[in-house]
Amino acid sequence: MFKRNMLIRLREWKSRETRKPLIIRGARQTGKTTAIKMFGSEYSQFLYFNLDDESDLDHFSQEFSIDQLIDSLFLVRKQRKLFSETLLFIDEIQNSAYAVKMLRYFYEKYPALNVIAAGSMLEMMTGSGQISFPVGRVEYLYLHPLTFGEYLGAAGESELLEIYHSGQIPEYAHNQFLDLYHEYALIGGMPEVVNNWVQNHDVVALNPIYGSLVSSYRDDIEKYAMNGTKHEHLRHVFDTVPYSTGKRISFARFGNSNYRTETMQAALKVLERAMLINIVYPTISKELPILPDLRKSPKIYYLDSGLQNYILNIQNNLIGIKDLSKIYQGRFIEQQAGMDFRNCNLLANTVPPFWVRQKRQSQAEVDFILQLKGIIIPVEVKSGASGRLRSLNSFMDRSENYYAVKISSEYFYETDGMCLSGKTYSIKNIPYYLIEKLNDYLPEDDNCYIEF
Repeated sequence: MFKRNMLIRLREWKSRETRKPLIIRGARQTGKTTAIKMFGSEYSQFLYFNLDDESDLDHFSQEFSIDQLIDSLFLVRKQRKLFSETLLFIDEIQNSAYAVKMLRYFYEKYPALNVIAAGSMLEMMTGSGQISFPVGRVEYLYLHPLTFGEYLGAAGESELLEIYHSGQIPEYAHNQFLDLYHEYALIGGMPEVVNNWVQNHDVVALNPIYGSLVSSYRDDIEKYAMNGTKHEHLRHVFDTVPYSTGKRISFARFGNSNYRTETMQAALKVLERAMLINIVYPTISKELPILPDLRKSPKIYYLDSGLQNYILNIQNNLIGIKDLSKIYQGRFIEQQAGMDFRNCNLLANTVPPFWVRQKRQSQAEVDFILQLKGIIIPVEVKSGASGRLRSLNSFMDRSENYYAVKISSEYFYETDGMCLSGKTYSIKNIPYYLIEKLNDYLPEDDNCYIEF
């Protein structure tokens, strides 16, 4: 059991007077139950009900009033009704529509009681309309695979973790951070994988864990196929999507198939609901608000780099690598950067959009567009000083902004960029292990705070 950043958010939630029942969302096996049990140890009383367990489900199978339900839950756990000192955790809540409905009444009649719910199939069932949470009566947090900072803590790198959070990375520590980030990119951030790795440091020993995770995900999504044909579509996208990350895709004939656009789009949406992928559309916006263009081809980002490396069988390619942008023509580090942006965001399940130029004759694409307070910051993920920045120049030529970020394996530096029009702008290079800490390395200006 290692600390997750979510604990900070959970403590903030606990301290608020206007607290609502909290739903923890996320893909299967990202550590939701473990994190809430750890948080539960900070209460005088922790009432845990797992609705995969028939005996626990029985308490939510009868149409009790909210008062009767409260009496029943405290009685069966032999606890006193000390609401402000109690955390009630309902795990696998998707197994009871009644339990979901009762969240409204926990909020309205027992606001002092701390209530958290989670479920491994939650996203699938809400997406298919089988359950619906009471609007305005609950709030949400998302738990993704471990961030790099969380990985440092799990690996016992306490001194490096302190430096990581200090906002100042000394040059002598740069190569240490790179090596550990490459290790993190190799194995990924799934909690069971990380736990095994930090104890044994044996990549081969991780394969049964990866295999089990892949099998469980495949079984989950196929439960929602309505007929044999849809099973076939879901199997196809599940098996081929890891090969398509970091590049723009077409729904028609996705994964070298003969399937139609509507068929593949629907199947990929199932994977997105299961939070196994993010489908990210480009934007042509150069000013706020950033609007996605759903008519253009999107990109796909996968749940976890370790799982993807296992499926693609490229783990050996990453051992001892010095620059992740050399793998898969730069697609690997772009995929990794997208996961880093998503994993550090506990309030949403999103990857920042990319920018494309609205022109048929020539292509220009910036890897990520980040929203700041009042401005847009373009981010390019490149390999070293040789990385060409034509697309970035194209964006900056059309933007009123004078500041851009480059993510690479190099240590910090600043340089000037120049557009074809002669406009100059500032480029700040930031090592790619600092994506989740990007805000700490932007100019000290009230307007420079990235909202991932």
